[in-house]
Amino acid sequence: MEQLEKKGESIYHILNTSSNLLGLCFFIVMYLKTAGIAKSTIMDELVGFDALVFASCCLFSFLSMRSLNRAKSEGYELVADFLFFFGILSLVGIIVAGWLSFF
Repeated sequence: MEQLEKKGESIYHILNTSSNLLGLCFFIVMYLKTAGIAKSTIMDELVGFDALVFASCCLFSFLSMRSLNRAKSEGYELVADFLFFFGILSLVGIIVAGWLSFF
């Protein structure tokens, strides 16, 4: 029983972290636009897509917390987990690709 309670608590961490990463994505896009780098690369589009992934993650984690139906709540949590994992992987890929483009 304790394991189920701890699993449900992770959704709060997902919401907090994904909202912070959403802010980071906005910061990166604004930096690329103001530095003039956005015109020569597709980095801003990729980071913008990642921002949509993290925004969706925030939405599903919020729905998971507010849902009164336990089955729906677990389903929303599963979607939020998947989106968070995909967002982290894509953000790491974007950062590695951007780092490699400077060399």
